[in-house]
Amino acid sequence: MADELGIVFDTIRDVASTASDILSTLNTIQDICDGTCVALGVASAIPGAAAFTGPVISLYNSIRPTLVTVIDVGGTVVQFMGIACDVLDAADALISGDFETFASEAAGIAQSAIGDGV
Repeated sequence: MADELGIVFDTIRDVASTASDILSTLNTIQDICDGTCVALGVASAIPGAAAFTGPVISLYNSIRPTLVTVIDVGGTVVQFMGIACDVLDAADALISGDFETFASEAAGIAQSAIGDGV
């Protein structure tokens, strides 16, 4: 039983890590696109450049709210998965009979819940 739970716990931790990596990549993409948009806005001051930069800026500005929403939802999912991993760590410690680690994990989860206003 403990081995099966260990495999499940490891899989959930891997999924949480992957989700965090994806969110980090999306944040980087947003930062790059925001910087590029600003640079294109500056370049638009060059005579004739606005005909080329304007459509690109407009396209990004139309996509940006969706990107921000995806990043916000992703952040919530990653936060939830982090809490789930903390719970799994506590359960793993309890199953293993490591009551000291369980108590520590449980106290950390409780403190996090109090800090988040849950």
